[in-house]
Amino acid sequence: MSDNANGKIVSGMIWRFGEKITAQGVSFIVSLVLARILTPEDYGIIGIVSIFIAIAEVFVTSGFGTALIQKKDATELDFSTLCWFNVAFSVILYAIIIVGSPLISAFYEMPELTPVLRVFAIRIPINAFNSIQNAYVSRNMDFKKFFFSTIIGTIISAFVGIYMATHGYGVWALIAQILTNTVIDTTVLFITIKWKPKFIFSLDAAKPLIKYGWKILATDLIGTIFNQINAFVIGKKYTTADLAYYTKGKTFPDIINNNVSSTLAAVLFPAMSLSSGIEEIKSIRRKSLKMMEYIIFPLMFGMITVADKMIIVLIKEKWLPAVPYVRISALAAAVGILGTTLIQETKAIGRSDMTLKIELLKKPIMLALLLVAMRYGVKAIAMTLIINEFVAFAFNVYPVRKFIGFDFKLHLMDAFSSLWMALVMSAIVYAIGKIITNNVVALVVQVLTGAAVYIALSVITKHESFLYLIQFIKSKLHRGQA
Repeated sequence: MSDNANGKIVSGMIWRFGEKITAQGVSFIVSLVLARILTPEDYGIIGIVSIFIAIAEVFVTSGFGTALIQKKDATELDFSTLCWFNVAFSVILYAIIIVGSPLISAFYEMPELTPVLRVFAIRIPINAFNSIQNAYVSRNMDFKKFFFSTIIGTIISAFVGIYMATHGYGVWALIAQILTNTVIDTTVLFITIKWKPKFIFSLDAAKPLIKYGWKILATDLIGTIFNQINAFVIGKKYTTADLAYYTKGKTFPDIINNNVSSTLAAVLFPAMSLSSGIEEIKSIRRKSLKMMEYIIFPLMFGMITVADKMIIVLIKEKWLPAVPYVRISALAAAVGILGTTLIQETKAIGRSDMTLKIELLKKPIMLALLLVAMRYGVKAIAMTLIINEFVAFAFNVYPVRKFIGFDFKLHLMDAFSSLWMALVMSAIVYAIGKIITNNVVALVVQVLTGAAVYIALSVITKHESFLYLIQFIKSKLHRGQA
């Protein structure tokens, strides 16, 4: 892989990760404010509604945008055709939700879900258009555009959410925050990117893209349904407060994990799709995954260690029942990062059929685990998140080994180079928490000490990812001064 290509990939990862982490940092602060004002029941309602919106959005945000990225010679006709197809299909989905929302409310015996679901579903047509914008930006690897659109949307929506929460709007404050963010993000991209849809459509252009894309869509749909099924079961079998503790506990690790995973996927898939061959794909995978493991391991294991103090300090003691779910989700995220690149590699070589087949094989196992866990409570359901990551890795690695090549021993060695430093850091942070009794002081000292220890170990061991990050930052600063 050339230095220029490597630099473009890492630059893209840093811009994308910077966008995600900055936006989520602002959103995280807002969520802390809202969690102090709103009740667990408010979050429970959002948790239930989000299940159905997330599933519906897969139909318009997955598959077809991926097909545009994967196709090496995608034209203006291809982009416009899929844009209008996507938007038209999203309107049909929105109509279905409008009609079906009373049935969902009746299922949960919560009449208040109907208006919330109908309003929240407005984001489906907006995201249908946004997904094609994202495909265009990703294909051109111009990730700065994502950075600015996301940041502007996040900041403005933060003010909207906090204002409405402090004025007694309850769950509608959360809805308004999310919808405002979606609208502004799409609007800024519309203004800043060159591509605009033209009033052209070709069924011949759509057919090969749909042929590839529907398999990715089906794969992601199955994955999303199973990702949401835990919340679906908890919301129905237990209370909205139980669902709120579960979802709030998952939120803390997910802020980091989802953004790392989406960053990796957003940058690696176009890079791999446009690569010159198998060896380059393998090189991209190894360097990128080592970088992500270097980032994710200390964050997840650190979060496991300070979870109780973090919850008390940030969102008050009323959310303490969420602590076990923070720890379980963080451990699941640490395990899951090991297989993050595998699906992207399989899609990049054009084998979307394999991704679908694998989903159809592994999901029955995950469903069986959930059915067993349901008998033992919400914590048991949460524990399936960890087991599912091992199951996913075992299945996802198969096509990579078959078509690309995968050295399992080398993969583990790369992971261990960051894992042991994260564990040493966590042990020191844990000891500090036992010594200092004041929660606020302990949390601050633990976070600062953890960061210092991890950086010190990186310097002592001359960790490859650390040195590359320093070199990259220096080159950017030097270029900025030139």
